[in-house]
Formats: sequence, structure tokens, C-alpha cells
Amino acid sequence: MRDNSVEGYEIIQQIRHNSTTSLNIEQKDISNEAAKAIGEELKINLALKSLSITRSLSNEGVKAIVEALKVNSTLTTLDIRHNRIWEEGAKAIADALKINSTLTTLNIANNGISEEGAKAIGEALKINSALTSLDIAGNGISEEGAKAIGAALKINSTLTTLNIAGNGISEEACKAIGAALKINSTLT
Repeated sequence: MRDNSVEGYEIIQQIRHNSTTSLNIEQKDISNEAAKAIGEELKINLALKSLSITRSLSNEGVKAIVEALKVNSTLTTLDIRHNRIWEEGAKAIADALKINSTLTTLNIANNGISEEGAKAIGEALKINSALTSLDIAGNGISEEGAKAIGAALKINSTLTTLNIAGNGISEEACKAIGAALKINSTLT
């Protein structure tokens, strides 16, 4: 676990402690190896409800963490804003959202997920029936990404809160989202 082996070990111990229900980690520069170990612990953890890891993960680290969402049945809140997720990480998140049925709040703001990442998230939102709050602000999702999110909103009936601010969305994409909101009765 390189230079941060102590920090990685401490995080893993916190997750292993089955009475820990909320864990916040910020600016720890978690190695990919430590992130993989954290992901493995999340797969078997039965207590942790809320996990916030901000300004700490690389794209590979995020992928390791979200892989656990495919089997974890207790985590309801995941805040991984301000990491280095990019498009590939967003696609991994989308794959997990298609399977996960317990995560209700996801914050992936300011991660540079871009248009293709937003498209993948949009496809996942068409399938996911658990997520109620999604923050994708400041990700540069642009026009096609916003349209994909809008298309998902026409189908998704569980999302109640969506933050898409700061994404450079065109007027046309805003109209597409507006049209979706006319159909979607759950978003507030």
C-alpha cells in the first residue's frame, strides 16, 4: 500500500468494525491497492450505511470501491465527489447502479465524468429503482450527456433530487431535461 499503508490499514479497520455506520475520509491520497482492499471489505460489511471518500481516490481506486456496490446490501449513501473518476470510473459506477438496490444517495460531483460518463449514468438510471438523490454537478457532461440524463428522467420514478449545475449544458439540452420533467412526477 505504498506510503499510505498506515492510513489504508486504519480505514480498513474502521470498515471491519461492524458497529461503524458512517465513515468520512478526505484528502488521504488512497493508493489503488488500499482502495481495492477497502472495496473487498465493503463487499462483506453489514453495518456501514454512509461512506464519504473525497479528494482521495484515483480512477482505479473509485472502480475498486464501486465494484463492492454490486454485492453490498447495507450502504445507502456514497459520496465520492472531488476525486479523479473520469469517464471510465463513471461507467463503473453506472454498472454498479444497474445492480445495486440499496444505495439511495450518490454524490459524484466535480469528477470530470464527461459526456460519455453521463450517458452511462443515464442508462443506469433507467434501470435503477433505489437511488433517490444524485449530484453530478461540475462534471462537464455537456449537451449529449445532459440529454441522456433527461431521457432517463422520463423512465426513472425514484429519483427525487438531481443536481446538474455547472456542466456547460446548452439551451437545447436544458429543453430536453425540461421536457423530461414534465413527464417525471417524482423529481422535486
